[in-house]
Amino acid sequence: MPSVTRQAVDLYMKIAYPQGASAAVAALLKKLDDWTGEFYANPVFIRSGTAERAQCYTLRLGNHCYPHMKFLIEAMPDGSHYFFRADAHDMHITLSHDHSEYGAWRQLSRNNHKLAAQIETQWSHAALPTFATYLDEDLTQRERYVEGKVYAHAAHDPGS
Repeated sequence: MPSVTRQAVDLYMKIAYPQGASAAVAALLKKLDDWTGEFYANPVFIRSGTAERAQCYTLRLGNHCYPHMKFLIEAMPDGSHYFFRADAHDMHITLSHDHSEYGAWRQLSRNNHKLAAQIETQWSHAALPTFATYLDEDLTQRERYVEGKVYAHAAHDPGS
């Protein structure tokens, strides 16, 4: 497993499973670790995108309360490289406010999103690529570009 991915998985697991992973998740991670072929060809990944270029590699690692949360390795919008994302994977479920399990579901969903945010924050602190770090880098590049244009324009402005 690439070291940056190992670091991201380890941080995910530490937050999602503070008491240790379930047997099913431990078995999935063992398959990931034991794989001897090309890492991203491992059948434990759910792959989306084209045959030539994957948009996303997904592992359903879950968390201690909800088995469907996902660990994603996703392509940057410009396709230049990949970033990590924790997907609570619960937004597709909606319950009406008068449903008998609405309160419990809302609490579970809040917990899932809190865990996902904690995981991504830890990835950012560890200097691992996330969508937020991509946005920060993109904004910084745009600001430098604009500042350079403004500076170049002011330097060549005969009225200044």
